[in-house]
Amino acid sequence: MHFIIICISINISWYIPRSKKRYVNHIFAYERQKQKTMKKFFYASQIHDIDRQTAENRGISSVELMEIASRAAADWIANKYKRRKMIVFAGPGNNGGDGLCIARILRDKGWPVDVHFYNGDHGQSADNKINMERLANMDVFIDRNAESIIIPKNAIVIDAIFGTGLNRRLEPLQANVVQQINASGCEVVSIDMPTGLRGESIPEVDECIVRATYTLTFQFPKLSMLMPETASYVGEWHIFDIGLSQSAIEATESNLYYITPEIASGMVHKRNRFAHKGTFGKMLLVAGSHGMMGAASLSAESALRTGLGLLTVATARCGYEIMQSTIREAMTITSTDDNSCAWCDEFANRDIDALAIGPGLGRTPEAQETLRRTLEAYGGKTPIVIDADGLFHLAAFLKDESFHLPENCILTPHVGELMRMTGERHTHRELIVAAADLAARQNCIVVLKGAYSVTVLPNGRRIFNLGGNSGMATAGSGDVLTGIIGSLLAQGYHTEEAATLGVALHALAGDIAAEEMGEEALMARDIINNIGKAYKKLKIEN
Repeated sequence: MHFIIICISINISWYIPRSKKRYVNHIFAYERQKQKTMKKFFYASQIHDIDRQTAENRGISSVELMEIASRAAADWIANKYKRRKMIVFAGPGNNGGDGLCIARILRDKGWPVDVHFYNGDHGQSADNKINMERLANMDVFIDRNAESIIIPKNAIVIDAIFGTGLNRRLEPLQANVVQQINASGCEVVSIDMPTGLRGESIPEVDECIVRATYTLTFQFPKLSMLMPETASYVGEWHIFDIGLSQSAIEATESNLYYITPEIASGMVHKRNRFAHKGTFGKMLLVAGSHGMMGAASLSAESALRTGLGLLTVATARCGYEIMQSTIREAMTITSTDDNSCAWCDEFANRDIDALAIGPGLGRTPEAQETLRRTLEAYGGKTPIVIDADGLFHLAAFLKDESFHLPENCILTPHVGELMRMTGERHTHRELIVAAADLAARQNCIVVLKGAYSVTVLPNGRRIFNLGGNSGMATAGSGDVLTGIIGSLLAQGYHTEEAATLGVALHALAGDIAAEEMGEEALMARDIINNIGKAYKKLKIEN
């Protein structure tokens, strides 16, 4: 009986197409490791409850948890700066309690510390009172509700007036204090969140908010920190793991996740010593037209650098010699059209594991027809990544409410391309919501590219990538990402895995390039040249 079962299993797998077989084999491994390769974070309203559960689960008081967090922040400050005057601004809640606790710890370390305390209309929290009593017994100047403050020019300002719990605009006294902090010219370290910035809200132009040099946040990034509209307030931010309850984190529902190179390291598939080029997948890249062959070349080279086994580039006839001379490892097939990547029969029925379309494709009617025919020929059978001019033409298709993308599609728009597909939006958070609506409606994955590129899944999950740098905002960078993601798809990575790992690998290669030559000098080809180093770093982290 066992022998018969084994034979049936072998016969069934024999009839699964090679691309599907590789894809199916990796789905189960991906599901097992998914929780290890992404970390949840939460909306501000959820964090207080996780704090409470942590105190209950660990058998410690909330003030002891505050001590842990404050010590982590105080140690960072003490290591970052030479000893000098420290001015702490503390509010009445638990964020203010953190500030009071930090003031005590730094005074214990020998730092000169002054504290300005603002009680507000609702009184002190219990943990805030405890830390005020502890601080009152020390040699620390404590001023209450001062409206006019003298801040020495070389002082370090600690902003702990309000944190993530703030859900309103600042009152006049508080706003006046914030204005004085911002006018001081001092470096400012905000605790958990710059005062005046709310957990998820995009600030209005006239709102008064602390402009921090550094923000030290606990356990998780906060959503507002990942928005371009808040960058001038948050400054450089750091996360401190304070040991919040893992069971509470796992039990709390959230659609917010993030990924770093350290987390992504566990996603890289191990390569078999006895593998051959077919093992690592066959990819078709439909790209390039007259004057835009550079985009096709960048995508092609990045796909091969990412570990792809075999690549075929389908392009305009004018691109034949360019591709053959610049990407010698790739095969090239061409359209019958000299200048446009117009559809031809040779583009169809290729034996491939993944397809990428769009870089340099052109915006002609012929290019639009190529996208339509490509989706018809390969959709539902082969995972597809669509970028650049492919997204331009896709926007026209989406105007027809009856249009539906085939399964296993990944879209990689920048802000302008997303708005072309979904309509104008005013804030980055609205853009992410629009990406989520598109992903759900079309049952696809949307990678919204930017400073913290976010991969949005059909189920509404948003996965923010915390790597990357401004040097990557350069022509061709998106074409490189298309090649990377397409290559991972061809190698058998699950679509969600290919999108998130692809973004992380792309960002890490860009960060390595920036370390070597600076952000200003970075070009798209530098990202490609550092994909290998990025892989090596991921393997070291694993």
